[in-house]
Amino acid sequence: NLKSHVDHVWRQVLLRSIGPDGLFYIPLEGRPWSKNGVMWGPTVWRADGTTTNIDDKSVTQITHPFPIGRVLSILTLHWLHDRDPVWKDTAQRMIDRSLELMVDKGDYGYLPTGLFEPGAKVAANAELPTGLIGLESYARLIQGPAHFYRATGYEPARRLSKKLSHSVRHHGKNFDADGRFLASGPIEGQLGGPHFHAHTFALLSMLDYAVAAGDQELIGFVKKSYEWARGQGSATVGFFPEWLQPDYPSSETCEVADMVALAIKLSQAGAGDYWDDADRWIRNQFAENQLTKIDWIRPLTENLPAAPPRPHGTLDRVAERNLGAFAGWPSANEWTNSGQGIMHCCTGNGARALYYVYQGVLDEKGGELRVNLLLNRAACSVDVYSDLPYEGRVKLRIKKPLTRVLVRMPEWVTEKT
Repeated sequence: NLKSHVDHVWRQVLLRSIGPDGLFYIPLEGRPWSKNGVMWGPTVWRADGTTTNIDDKSVTQITHPFPIGRVLSILTLHWLHDRDPVWKDTAQRMIDRSLELMVDKGDYGYLPTGLFEPGAKVAANAELPTGLIGLESYARLIQGPAHFYRATGYEPARRLSKKLSHSVRHHGKNFDADGRFLASGPIEGQLGGPHFHAHTFALLSMLDYAVAAGDQELIGFVKKSYEWARGQGSATVGFFPEWLQPDYPSSETCEVADMVALAIKLSQAGAGDYWDDADRWIRNQFAENQLTKIDWIRPLTENLPAAPPRPHGTLDRVAERNLGAFAGWPSANEWTNSGQGIMHCCTGNGARALYYVYQGVLDEKGGELRVNLLLNRAACSVDVYSDLPYEGRVKLRIKKPLTRVLVRMPEWVTEKT
């Protein structure tokens, strides 16, 4: 496999980052950048039940629901890939320990604001993080356990995702009963409205849990919220504003990727037919957000005054090393609208959405093949060759016997054509 030796090193790093209590930890010693941008607060919960500040020099490693959730998804992928029990065992320990940290309120639960040292103890009366802080902290832990539950059936993973989902939906001041986004807390108040991606990522996480658990009522809620969110930007090209306020000028690839993923996953779950939404957005805002050419960058920068790199930064082949990344603050017509180019959360979410798109092109069950998106795709049963949008032609090369082949016609195809 291409660059498999790099993947091997990352796997080793991941396993070395697992603490004695089973959680994933980020070292701070010699890594001052690990303290930057901690929007969920500087509080650190300690093993003796007290709290301190992240600037306390005795704090040498920390964790948070955000990276724990991502790591659980990674562990699930490794388990599905090679069935090595180390991945399954590590994920189960991580889920069990997350349940220990959770403030359990019966039908819902949450992890409090802050960071956690190895073996941390959380006060039973710790407050529920609401608004953006909650969405960017404990809500980020919903998806990883949902992925693991779907792959393994591990019951504690279902329980963890369920309690966190109930907290986000019913107690976190994030959504109203109809799924409309709420602005709650000082950050969203200062910036004039809800943060789009924080809400859509929560929807995507709850949808993954709902599909895995067969929770049709929650799937229906996500559907309502998605349909409302679709009307808050451009449902034609897929531009969705970073902050929900009138005439906000820029988007993020994060929320564009979320909306593409929601359209695909809701369609796959049978909650509606949103393939045309996905098709339009993939071909417009989403595709244009990816940096596939860099020849336009140098003329914009060659006359800028020389400046040293920022701390822990570099000036070495910056454009070349970011080829394939995704825009952080695009407008509907410009790759960047803020004077800044990339924040790499957008690269991560954009790259993951590429897989959702690739996987969503085809669906084969029991010898029946469905082509959902007229995009290029190679598979065991068929190769799809799409000349769109340059020519109105799509070719299928069938490579094994099938009982039926169904091709979804896009909304712009009429009977006359």
